Amino acid sequence: MAVTTEEKKYQAYVTNEDSEWAAHAVFDAYSDPGDMWAFVDAALLRLRGRYPSITFTGHVERFDEVITDIAHP
Repeated sequence: MAVTTEEKKYQAYVTNEDSEWAAHAVFDAYSDPGDMWAFVDAALLRLRGRYPSITFTGHVERFDEVITDIAHP
């Protein structure tokens, strides 16, 4: 018998102009959105200071994860 669990998570990340991740963090469903954006803002400040010629963009998004444990027959 299979057991399915669902989990909501948030991810905050910063990408460069080539859509490569430069910073990334995962937050649980109970996290404060302000904390997520604080992570993004701090990463943007650090990265823009270190690499002024590169364009960085911050993102926060929710994703739902479904996990199905399948028992051994």
